[in-house]
Amino acid sequence: MREALSPKIKLEITLKFFATGDNYSSLAESFRVPECTISLFLEDVLDAIYNVLQEFIMVPSTTDQ
Repeated sequence: MREALSPKIKLEITLKFFATGDNYSSLAESFRVPECTISLFLEDVLDAIYNVLQEFIMVPSTTDQ
């Protein structure tokens, strides 16, 4: 049985995904975490970030054209 990924590693992978736009295979190679595992937790981490920072995120109500 493998040890669970720490929240720190999950956050590091998510932030690298944001910062670099790397694909799952590149992230998997960098962090030695399987692509399928990244695909499972990435959405959860992004949801958690959004929930915590929601009041600081400003989205324009209309777009300038």
